[in-house]
Amino acid sequence: MTICRSSDGEECTGEWQDDSIVFTDRNGDHQINQDDEILLLIEHGELFSSIKWRAFQNRQYLQITSQGFTRYQNGNFTYCTLDKDPSKALQLVINRTSRMRFAMDTDGDGFREVIRGRPIDSS
Repeated sequence: MTICRSSDGEECTGEWQDDSIVFTDRNGDHQINQDDEILLLIEHGELFSSIKWRAFQNRQYLQITSQGFTRYQNGNFTYCTLDKDPSKALQLVINRTSRMRFAMDTDGDGFREVIRGRPIDSS
């Protein structure tokens, strides 16, 4: 299965703050082909924020195998408000085995940190 950004609800285009689609991807090419089926359209509505996906190999889609693992795409989704206030930034981290966790404010300074202790980059 593949999840990707989709500005038209039919193919992998646009930005992550546009809508997203989840589809079967039998040949793993991150495109909807004749044997693939759209399973879910995630409509974001009017977001006053940005969402970014950063991943190993810089792919702008996320694939999950039939065993439940990512296809070597550990990465993170980062949510930032348009005012770029770092205290409002959120991050969902996904590892290779599809385990997820949220970035936390571990030092109590009001900013959630990435794995190395730096605040989330909200730019």
